[in-house]
Amino acid sequence: MTHNGTKLILFGGHSANSVSTGSLYILDVHTMTWARGPNVHSAQYRSHLACTVTRDNFIAFGGIRRVDAIASTRLDATPLIYNLRKNRWVQHFTQGDLQVMPRE
Repeated sequence: MTHNGTKLILFGGHSANSVSTGSLYILDVHTMTWARGPNVHSAQYRSHLACTVTRDNFIAFGGIRRVDAIASTRLDATPLIYNLRKNRWVQHFTQGDLQVMPRE
């Protein structure tokens, strides 16, 4: 995911032994410097997830969690929210005014 064309965000995935991770890495594209953000709680580690960025929030949801190479758990769509300005995981955010324009 990208944030305003200034940051590239990598979250989750799995290790070489297929165990899900909760790692968060943020690349500053201007300096080409990686920073590691805080992991989520281990119960929220995931791979094969969906994500988006809205304003200053990175949002991840769904996916699966593997604790070994065999067993996996499908995760629900409850979102995980990381505030890029505050540099921390948050419980909720306010979107503010959002206008959806109809298609022509």
